[in-house]
Amino acid sequence: MPAITSLQNFSSITESFTLDGIVILALVAVLFVYIIRYGKEHIISLILALYIALLAFIHFPYKEQFLLFSKTEMQHLVSNTLIFVTFTVIGYLAVSPMLRNRYSSYGNGTWFEGILLSIATVALLIAFSYHVLPIASLYTFGESIATLFAPSQFFFWWLASPLVVLLLVGRR
Repeated sequence: MPAITSLQNFSSITESFTLDGIVILALVAVLFVYIIRYGKEHIISLILALYIALLAFIHFPYKEQFLLFSKTEMQHLVSNTLIFVTFTVIGYLAVSPMLRNRYSSYGNGTWFEGILLSIATVALLIAFSYHVLPIASLYTFGESIATLFAPSQFFFWWLASPLVVLLLVGRR
C-alpha cells in the first residue's frame, strides 16, 4: 500500500508539473516571439514597467474605490488586475521612449539574451502572481512551482533576478 500511495503522489506532482511546465513554456515562447518581432527594448520596457506598476499598485490608496467588481474573489482579482495593468501600461509608455533605438535590431547571436529576458519576465510575473495579485481563483500552480515562488523570503530574489538579467543584456 505505501508504494501505491507514493506512486499516486509522484503521479500528481508530475501531472501538475507538466501542466505548469506547459503554461510556463507557453509564456516564455510568447514573450520570445514578442522579442524577436519587436526587439529587446520593448521587453526591457515591459520589465521596468512591471517594477513601476508593483510600486504604484502596492501604495495606491484608492484601490477599494476603483474596484469595478468586488462580490466574488474572481471579480476582485479582475478589478485589481485591471488596476495593475493600467499602472503597467502607464509605466511602459513612460519608459519605452527612453529605450527606443537603445538596442540594435534583433539579429543573430542574441537568441540567448531573448530567452533570458523571456524567462526573467515570466519569473517576475509568476512571483507577482503569488505576492501581489494572487491568481489562485484563475489558475493554481502546482506544488513544485509554489515551493519556488510562494515563500515570501524568495520574493526579493525573484524581484532581483530580472535586474541581473537586465545588467547582463545591457552590457553588450
